[in-house]
Amino acid sequence: MSKRDRALEGIFFTLLIVDWGQTRSIVRDDDFKELNFILGPEPNLEAVDLYFLSCALSHLLITRALPEKYRPYWQMVYIGIEANQVFQNYQMGIRVEL
Repeated sequence: MSKRDRALEGIFFTLLIVDWGQTRSIVRDDDFKELNFILGPEPNLEAVDLYFLSCALSHLLITRALPEKYRPYWQMVYIGIEANQVFQNYQMGIRVEL
């Protein structure tokens, strides 16, 4: 992977980890419900951890499998998705708990 690919993956993984921590906060707080339809409204921590580990691994594998010229598009789309989710969670008052 190129230097650019590694940098974009680093940004994606940073945002994914923040989203992961926010989702773990949702599990621990009865005032919030999870909106991710895959996890359902009241997932347990094990389901959250498995989901985010799967997301991380699949994103990395797909990134590596894509031709180099298409990687930045894939990475930037998912950086945008994660950044939006982290920001929305933050606006709702959801903080990071690991």
